[in-house]
Amino acid sequence: MVLYSALVSNSMYLLKAFISPEWKDIADVLLAHPEVVDFTTAALTAVRLTINLLQAKPTTHCINSRMQSNNEVYCLFHLCESSVQFIQSLCKQLLFRERLVEKKELCGGGAIFRLVQDSLNLPQHDDPILESVVNRVKAKVLSIMLLLCQAESSSFVDMASSTLQGMGFAQATVLKVNFSNLL
Repeated sequence: MVLYSALVSNSMYLLKAFISPEWKDIADVLLAHPEVVDFTTAALTAVRLTINLLQAKPTTHCINSRMQSNNEVYCLFHLCESSVQFIQSLCKQLLFRERLVEKKELCGGGAIFRLVQDSLNLPQHDDPILESVVNRVKAKVLSIMLLLCQAESSSFVDMASSTLQGMGFAQATVLKVNFSNLL
């Protein structure tokens, strides 16, 4: 599990190392590629897989009172956060998020909404370090959705709800976000 999560996170950050330290430059290079939506969908799916692993992992048996570098659970949480941060940084770029919103297969397929739902389902932890990471992951994922909702060329909500599947994901996500706010 740690190897998979490390490959996902490091693959994303290799783009930053090879292309430029500036997010705008990375977004421009990705946008120039015709498969940018496929890359983004794969990245979102990979992050969702890591989040699902974190939901299923019996973390209470693995957690010590302080963070240890070889602790699998801490590594998974931090790698997940790193991957979400990468996607969030790209979505802060206006042209990148505009291109994503235009693609019905990304929005209507529910990739964003499923990521939001899965992240909001991450369990709470007694360990303050893990709880902090979980809260940051949730905030970053919600920020990604908010950034996409701010797209100017077309409406993320309209594109996402253009299919029955997307409409279902949108409704379930709104309910989940509202329920999470009540807690």
